[in-house]
Amino acid sequence: MKTMRIEELSEGFGDLVSAALDEKVLVTREGKPLVVVTDVSRLNEEEIGYVTSPAFWRMIDERRREPTVPLEVIEARLAAREAKMKGPRGVPHPKKPPVKK
Repeated sequence: MKTMRIEELSEGFGDLVSAALDEKVLVTREGKPLVVVTDVSRLNEEEIGYVTSPAFWRMIDERRREPTVPLEVIEARLAAREAKMKGPRGVPHPKKPPVKK
């Protein structure tokens, strides 16, 4: 990630935009991070809305703090479900024909 000082932007705003098309640019003030500038030209309007929505990122942060289920547990559940759906010889049960009224 490239870094630029905010003091450089008065003369080099075009440089900032050009650099941001290739990689994220961290803009600093007095040596401290201020903003990150990034290319959004490949995103649609909805995606830009998510990227810039504080409410969306709060929701993501909340979900990340919730308990998770290990991949191995999910795989075991899926394997058990698939085994249950198979007949005695390991062949999937045929689909039942629709009930005629």
